Amino acid sequence: MVARRSAHHHPRYAPKRARVGSYRSPLRYRHQHPLFLDPHLLPCRVESRGLVPSAVPAVVEPEGPRRRVDHRIPLLRVGSGSRARALARGAKIPDVRFVDHPFPSGWGREPQERTALGYLATVNLYLAAFNMIPGFPLDGGRVLRSAIWGISGDRTRATTIAARGGQVVAVAFGAFVFYEVIVLHDASGVWFGLIAYFLWNAASSSLQQERIASVVGGAKVGPLMTTDFKSTPPGVMVGQVIRDLVLPMNLRAIPVVSGDRLIGLVAIGDLRKVDQSRWVETLVEQVMTPASELPTVSPDDPLGTALERFSSTELPLLPVIKDGRLVGILYRESVIGYLRMQEMLRAESRR
Repeated sequence: MVARRSAHHHPRYAPKRARVGSYRSPLRYRHQHPLFLDPHLLPCRVESRGLVPSAVPAVVEPEGPRRRVDHRIPLLRVGSGSRARALARGAKIPDVRFVDHPFPSGWGREPQERTALGYLATVNLYLAAFNMIPGFPLDGGRVLRSAIWGISGDRTRATTIAARGGQVVAVAFGAFVFYEVIVLHDASGVWFGLIAYFLWNAASSSLQQERIASVVGGAKVGPLMTTDFKSTPPGVMVGQVIRDLVLPMNLRAIPVVSGDRLIGLVAIGDLRKVDQSRWVETLVEQVMTPASELPTVSPDDPLGTALERFSSTELPLLPVIKDGRLVGILYRESVIGYLRMQEMLRAESRR
């Protein structure tokens, strides 16, 4: 848009430079987020923002028990974005470059430069207004959650209200698109439907994550892990593992150990890669996944950590390691069963 408008008002001006500049703007904005966060607060995790046309990750708030610190971090994050955007519009940190060197002190006096920056400033204002809509996970929703969290001290309630706000905003956008297309016969705002779709999914995901976090509470991996499990040494043939463990016990993944040290894990998918005619001549260690490539947990890890590890793999279990030794196995079914039981108990207690 910036390129087309600049070319319209200034035909001699190269649209390619405006396009490059307009894409550098959000990239630089994302890069500047960490520069303005308070380094003395808790370490932050990294989140990929799907609504931003940039692959640069954005720093977001950690979720932890230290409420008096945690509930301020989203506010600082939003503040960091505003400060970065404000500085980007000034001459101190050039936000858009049309040349291969930083702006000189008199940059912005040419008509084409003022035109491009004028449209970029308008886009930034619209973006800021959109981000401050009080619906999670937009910045406005994070501010709303922070305020409720700071006042009530209840993160679950704050997240629920903010996420519901995000769903309301998504429904409003969807209704606007429906009205515009069906009643006005105008499809120019269909992209609002995409925004509504992403907002609804993000808000629903936040609600689901918060519900699971509230159910998990302070549970640890240790009480849920199984210490009585089957394993196999690395020198065993694939055929023997299938005959003695997989078929009679219906095991879908088996730890490969040497003494009490985890060497790897052999799963059904690994065994399927071996032709049946080669079962008697193929060692387990030849088809297993090495321990260095496996997600693991320790008995003292929070159950939430195990849930994060499970979300990154399709394995039915996680090896539990302590002091370099395999001390247990945490099955996905055990975690799901625990969560369901906790939900049932919470539902009964609310009656």
